[in-house]
Amino acid sequence: MKSTLLKMFLLVLAIANLQACRDNAGAKTDTGAPAETEATQTEAANFSGTYGYDNGENGGGELRVEQKGSEIEFSIRIVAGPPAYNQGSLMGKASLKDNVVEVNVQDYGDCRFTITFSENEARIVSDENARSCGFGNGVIADGVYKKK
Repeated sequence: MKSTLLKMFLLVLAIANLQACRDNAGAKTDTGAPAETEATQTEAANFSGTYGYDNGENGGGELRVEQKGSEIEFSIRIVAGPPAYNQGSLMGKASLKDNVVEVNVQDYGDCRFTITFSENEARIVSDENARSCGFGNGVIADGVYKKK
């Protein structure tokens, strides 16, 4: 008897789930285009992980990313090359849109850069007029960071 009740319950649950999927499948936006939910966008590409940048004797860096929906939490650690081996680090949060994060940090002055994600890398490009990120002399975050 218990087995039959359990089977019936699971069948009703499966039918309800199927109906909910059908209801969502036809969703449209105001423009008539198929709706794409935030969950669908983030499931397709999750950029969480550790990325490394190695410039040989001229230094390198590490970018750590934790993606939560369309928000990115990041931390960057960079070391420049000889003779001083200056360093820099920065942490923050920013919104992800179309695989791009625009970072704007004002803790040490005007610091702006973009992080563009692809399948196994993150490319950081600084705004040439806004590099006051609190890093050591001659240290910038720019480069292609490969996912580890």
